[in-house]
Formats: sequence, structure tokens, C-alpha cells
Amino acid sequence: MKYLICFFLLIVTSAGFAKTNPLTLISPKSDFRSTKALVLFKGTVDSGTKVFINDTPIPVYKNRFYIKAILSPHQENEFNIKTITKDNHEYHITRMIDYFPDQVETRTVPYTINSLQFQPLSQQWNIKGNASYVKDIYINGKHIPVNSNNQFQYRLSQETLNQSYVTISGISQDLLLFSHRIGLQNIRYHSEKKVQPPNADKYVSVELGVLQAYYAMQWERIPFTTIQEKMIHDLIQSKYKQYHLNHIKLIKKGANIVVAVPYLHDSLPIPDLSYQLLLIMQNTLPQAQHISIVWYNQVPNILEVVYTNSNTPFCIIDDKPIDLDEAIILGVFSEFQSNHFGIR
Repeated sequence: MKYLICFFLLIVTSAGFAKTNPLTLISPKSDFRSTKALVLFKGTVDSGTKVFINDTPIPVYKNRFYIKAILSPHQENEFNIKTITKDNHEYHITRMIDYFPDQVETRTVPYTINSLQFQPLSQQWNIKGNASYVKDIYINGKHIPVNSNNQFQYRLSQETLNQSYVTISGISQDLLLFSHRIGLQNIRYHSEKKVQPPNADKYVSVELGVLQAYYAMQWERIPFTTIQEKMIHDLIQSKYKQYHLNHIKLIKKGANIVVAVPYLHDSLPIPDLSYQLLLIMQNTLPQAQHISIVWYNQVPNILEVVYTNSNTPFCIIDDKPIDLDEAIILGVFSEFQSNHFGIR
């Protein structure tokens, strides 16, 4: 009997010292798949406990929090709900939400990235953007000040990164949580160039001329997001071994998007590849009103496959527009394809 009493006291004592999670997450109860753009995060916490979702501080009122988050389409969205108690203990709950919309999303984007550059001398990334529809914005959990013109800038050292992306999160002006991962593909794919064939850089001088022509017209190059990188790999790079992400450049001016692609070998189907790139851009940049897949060869010549919201796809060859289906039937791509870069 004495041993039984001691055992009972040991259990009670252990229970007294055990720490319980101060967070109760009411919604969502578990991981799930969604066709809607917003997900509700709702829960309760102990008094004095702070709440963060993907390192963004969430308002708590009378030990309760309630906020809707914008989901990124065509991918798995990860949310880490973190609580920090008054004695600085951390507790975590994670939710994974697949979002595949049942209709095209037209929601205003809270922010845009205007420039993401790596500066080799200082070994720093320089991120510039516009936060017109943002209440607060964070990069890797650090609050970023926004100036009176709604512009922001942030530098971070390459040495401080333990992953090949940064997380940009915050609260929009309509009090919605947003969270995105932006890929740092310049570093991620640097080693990939070393294993390419010796003639793999034949297109670089032509590419430079194409990009400079757009820069002169006030276009700007923008980085791929992590989901764009994944989709390009899954739909293109895994099927057409000639292509890597560093071959493809994304350029933007207003609601107009250009995807610049070198024509590496004559076996590559222009209509098929153009359509796949279009789908990626439509699914990840739904606000784009005009998308062009610009192909260039070693002559150099330019062949443009154009998609708009109101018209069927068409081509521009030698500055002359032609219906895409008609171009395929007439075989007008053959001369352009014969001047490929010879990269298998």
C-alpha cells in the first residue's frame, strides 16, 4: 500500500511539472485541401501569450485571436502557429493546406517585388518592393519599414540564410494575413551551370541583347517565386532536359508579363512549351492581363507567342501577327527552328 501511495504521488508531481501548450487552435482543426482563397485561423491562448503565424505577430483580444489568411494557389501552403508565453517558452502547431481554386482569383496583391539582386562583393541580397496594400510587412520575421511612397528595401547577408528562399509575410490593409516564399534562384542554380555542356552559354550574348531591349523600354526583370520554380521544373525541366531555370527569364511592366526563352534545339515544340509556360504564369500571376512567351534564336530572330484575357493565342513572327493554330498548320516555325543554339 505504501508503494502504491508513493507511485500515485509521483504521477501527480510529474503532472504538475509538465508543460501544456497554452494554444488551443479551434480552426482549422487539421490539414485539408481547399478550393477557396481564404482560410480562417481562430483560437485561444493563455493570458499574456503572444501569437505568431509564419513569424507574423497576430492581434490577441481577451485571450482570443481571429484572422483570415490568403492561400497561394496550386500548391501546399504551410502555416506555423507559434506562441510565446510570458516566461519565453515557445510552442508550435503546424497546418498544411493544399489550395487548388475552382475559379480564377482576382484579389488585389498586397505587395510586389520590384528588384531582388545578389551583390557578390558584400555577399548580400538586396530586396526592393512596393507595399501599397499592406498594413505591416515582414521578411524572415523582421519588420520592414515602408516609406511614404509605399516603397520598401531590405538587405540580408547570404551568411545568415540557411535555405534558398526568403519568407515575406504580413497583414494586408483589409486585415488578411499573407505569407509567401520567394526563391533565391541565382544562388540555388549557380552550381547547376557547371554541369551543363560546354556550348551551353552560346545563347548568353543574344539573351543580353533581348533583355537590354526590354530594359530600355522600362520593363524590369522579376524573380521567380518558389512555386513557379517548382512548376517549371515539374512541367518543363523534368521533360526537356535542355532547360534549367537559369535559361528562362521573367520580365514585367504593369500587368504585362514576358517570359524570355532561348530556342536551344530544333526538337523542342514551341506551341507545347509556350502553352505550359502560359499555364504556370496564369496560375501564379492571375492579375496579368497580357502574357507573351518570347523565343529567340542565334540569328538572332524573335518569335512571340501572345496570350491575352480577351483574344485567342496568336504569334508574332517578323512583326506580323498570325493565329497560333494557323501558324502550326502552315509550319511557319520551321525557319526559326533551323537556327537553334544546338544545345541538347
